[in-house]
Amino acid sequence: MLDVNQGNTGIGMSGALLGKLGNILSTDGLLKSYGSATPADGNGNTLVRTSPFDTRRKNAVQYTSPSWQGLTATVGYDAVETRAAGASHTASVFDLGLTYRGGPWLLTSAYERIDTGVDDAASSTTQFRQVWNLRAGGYYRFGEVSRIGLLLDHTDGQLTPTAAASYQGSSLSQNVWYAQAVIGVGDHGRLISQYGESGKLQGSTASDSGRARHAELGYEYDLSRHTTLKAIYSQIWNHGSAAYDFGFSSIGTVPAGSTVHGLAMGLRHSF
Repeated sequence: MLDVNQGNTGIGMSGALLGKLGNILSTDGLLKSYGSATPADGNGNTLVRTSPFDTRRKNAVQYTSPSWQGLTATVGYDAVETRAAGASHTASVFDLGLTYRGGPWLLTSAYERIDTGVDDAASSTTQFRQVWNLRAGGYYRFGEVSRIGLLLDHTDGQLTPTAAASYQGSSLSQNVWYAQAVIGVGDHGRLISQYGESGKLQGSTASDSGRARHAELGYEYDLSRHTTLKAIYSQIWNHGSAAYDFGFSSIGTVPAGSTVHGLAMGLRHSF
């Protein structure tokens, strides 16, 4: 709802930092299969690398309530059908959401909990017993298309005993935020921009683990109601041992502490 990119996709999407818990979740042996981190080319490079909280669920059921005074609620459940190696009980995904729409305001929050079904296993299988994510944010719209918004994200992971031996305790946590803006230009154009930062990974022994910044600036022009031309520039600054990658059209292997940047141009047609 809040990402400034149509379809919540591309190298500028906020999924570059959100919900990745220091980028560990998008590379975890098991949890990367819950997200969108799957090989996408003949060389085995991962060209889509989002968190397990930023994906479409398979074989899930969801209920969305009727609107009441602008409020709607959702609840979802995914009985994960693929049993992980070393699983001791059935894995599951549980979701809750609440959204308010009124006048120029949209305010929304969401909670998701993933139970991996693993009590303990080799770290190469998974490092987590459970992970959960809480997000809240919204935007204020002015004019036909212009808006400014803010998104706050908190992720927490309960480690397996084997993985906990490598950290300071039994869990890891991290906060991420994004500020976003869409500014109308003329009758058919828009400037889109967002800037976000991920905080230190709490529970990690590394002093600067998990810290990164991400910025996007772009322009969209509507050729018609269904067709849009788009050009964006996106850059991630990784600090210390952080190695974040773009959510979509990702590089696949990012050295720790490196800068990732890209330019994307294209056309989007919806039907």
